Formats: sequence, C-alpha cells, structure tokens
Amino acid sequence: MALMQCTIVCKDRMIYTGKVRVIIARGIEGEVGIYPNHIPFMTMLKAGPLRFVLEDGHEKIGFISGGFLEVQPQMVTVLADSFMHVNSVQEALNLAKNQSA
Repeated sequence: MALMQCTIVCKDRMIYTGKVRVIIARGIEGEVGIYPNHIPFMTMLKAGPLRFVLEDGHEKIGFISGGFLEVQPQMVTVLADSFMHVNSVQEALNLAKNQSA
C-alpha cells in the first residue's frame, strides 16, 4: 500500500508526524480525501472531523476547529487551530455543530 508523510500540528503542540495511507478533512468546499500522489493544493479547513489511517491500518480521529491543509504528492501538512482526540466521527460532528451554534 502506498504511503505519504503526514504532519499535523496545532499552535501549542505536535499532534502527529509519520506515514499515513489517507487523510480526510472538511475543506471549505466540502470533504476532501487525500491519498499518496495527490495533486498539490492548499485549502482552508472547517471545524469538524480529521481522520487519518496509519501505516498499520489503524484509523485515528480528531476534532479540529479549523486551519489549513497543504498537499504535496508525497506529503500532507495540517495546521490546525486546535485539535482534540475523539472516539468517533459522530462525536467530532457533534462538536462542530455545537461550535457553530
């Protein structure tokens, strides 16, 4: 399985750095799924779930309150305003809903 380097940081700490299979986030124009060899681009991120699948196949889920996503063919960087580990995508969506209320 193809992998890419991923770095996720927020203003006060490093969240993750390592290889991932995919990363999924809420961009300003909708949800984006990034796989290795994706075309380069940059987008703002909305509050919501940030999911990434590690090299070993385990999925990690967090809630971000917004930020930026930069994509290069073999590297993805997420600059999050804040990050909180959550147990499910639904939990992250609930946090996003509460934040916008």
